[in-house]
Amino acid sequence: MLTLDGLAELAVVVEDLDACEAFYTRLLGTEPFNCVPGRHAFYMVGDLRFLLFTPGCMASRKAAHCHGPQHFAFRIDPSRVEAATKHLDALGIRFDGPYHDPGKISIYFDDPAGNRVEYLAPTESERTATPRTNTRTG
Repeated sequence: MLTLDGLAELAVVVEDLDACEAFYTRLLGTEPFNCVPGRHAFYMVGDLRFLLFTPGCMASRKAAHCHGPQHFAFRIDPSRVEAATKHLDALGIRFDGPYHDPGKISIYFDDPAGNRVEYLAPTESERTATPRTNTRTG
C-alpha cells in the first residue's frame, strides 16, 4: 500500500476572486506567490499550496461544477487555539467555536465565497488513532 505524506495542494473555486484574495491575504498574513487577476491566486500555507481559481479558469479542467460552498480546514497546534480566536477577532471575522470534539478542537468561519473554513487543532487522541481500513467493495 502507498503511504502518503500529507496533502500537497487544495484548490477552491470562488466567484469573487478579488474579495477572496483580500480575505485570505489578511487571514494568512501573506501575499499570493502567483496571481493572475481574474483567474487565480496561489498561496503557500506551510507545505500546502492553497489555490483560489475562478470558475471560468477551471472550466478547461472540467471542474467548473466545483464552486462553493465547500469546506476545508487549516491545521493549527492545540496550543494556538486561543491565538487563532484572537486573530479572527482582530480581523473582524465572525466565527463559531472553539468546539472541543473527540480528537480535535475546531473553530469555524466563512470566507467571502461562502466556503466553511475551519482551524483544526488535532488533539492527542487523533494523533494516536489507529488507521481505519475501508471495507467497501465495488
